[in-house]
Amino acid sequence: MSGIELVRRLHQHQRWVAQQLLQASSGLTPEQLNQVFEIGPGSLLATLNHMYSAEFVWFEAIEGNARAAFPAKQADVESLARAWDALEARWQALLGGLTDEDLDRPVVRIRPSAPDKPLTSRLSDVLLHGGTHAYYHTAQAINMMRHLGVQPLPDTMLIVMSRMGL
Repeated sequence: MSGIELVRRLHQHQRWVAQQLLQASSGLTPEQLNQVFEIGPGSLLATLNHMYSAEFVWFEAIEGNARAAFPAKQADVESLARAWDALEARWQALLGGLTDEDLDRPVVRIRPSAPDKPLTSRLSDVLLHGGTHAYYHTAQAINMMRHLGVQPLPDTMLIVMSRMGL
């Protein structure tokens, strides 16, 4: 498997995990979705919004928009799922055209909090960071779901996705 094939697989898992989290959250009330926890971005909905938003700004940076800001927060799981679906269509177009050689190209990100300090990373590192960042917050989201009584909790391990034939 080539480097770009591994990156595509990582992204496939990242997307599948997001779908599992959204599905598991879809039956919760607004009060449950917004219940404050002392981990992550504070609530389950805020955590899911953060995961989507981080993916969005990094996608924008890859496309050359170094100054992209986080998009507006989605008020509910359904609108967040629609926004994520739209972003996924963009990801598929991008990832489908990448080659192993592209993985070394620089990506510039300029954070609103430090506009005079552009940060440059290799595309491969940005793509790997996207996955690890999502997995970090996935653990927080599942912990929040556990405290909210979600049953069954989503099983988000890559090997589970693989054994499903995906």
